[in-house]
Amino acid sequence: MVPGYNTGVTHKGVEYHVQTEDLGVRAGAILTLVYQGGAIIARQKNNYREQLGEHPAVEAVKRLIDAQHQDFMRRAAAGDFAPPEPAAAGAEDEINRLIEDYVRRRAERKIQP
Repeated sequence: MVPGYNTGVTHKGVEYHVQTEDLGVRAGAILTLVYQGGAIIARQKNNYREQLGEHPAVEAVKRLIDAQHQDFMRRAAAGDFAPPEPAAAGAEDEINRLIEDYVRRRAERKIQP
């Protein structure tokens, strides 16, 4: 079993914790979890037996752990796990206008024979 990583990453003032670990030769997998405020918000489990065989070299497993952890740190820093930002006021007004138009047209159709 290869030791894993725990790294804090910040995006726009929001703290994320990225944890990547080897689940051992028996499991043959690497697990990465991304936490925000103590809750798991992203997860990925990759089987390395398919790539490395039944008895992988420790260095080969370490390279996969490093690559997966670096990928998730990059994604967290880029905001991939951040909630979507609210729509701009203009876009929200347009959506409300479209809804009102739709409701009005539906009501007009029901009144006419």
